[in-house]
Amino acid sequence: PLITGYLLTGILAGPEALGLIPERSIRSLRFIDELSLSVIAISAGRKLYLPKMHGRWRTIGWVMMGLIVFEYVCSKVYTCKIE
Repeated sequence: PLITGYLLTGILAGPEALGLIPERSIRSLRFIDELSLSVIAISAGRKLYLPKMHGRWRTIGWVMMGLIVFEYVCSKVYTCKIE
C-alpha cells in the first residue's frame, strides 16, 4: 500500500491529473524524480526475504528475460511504425 500510495500521489500531482506540478517544471525536477524512484525501490526491497526466494531464482530469471525481450520487441515495432 505504501508504494502504491507513492505512485498514485505522483500521478495525481502531475500535469495529467490535478496539475499541481506544471509540465514545464517536470524537467527541472528530474533529480527529485530519481530520488523518489530510489525510495520506492528501497521500500520494495525491504520486503524481500532472500532465503525464501532461493528456490525461485530460475523462475525470476525467466520472467526478467521475458520482460526484456518483450520490451525490446515492442520498442522495435514502435520505432518501425514511426519511420
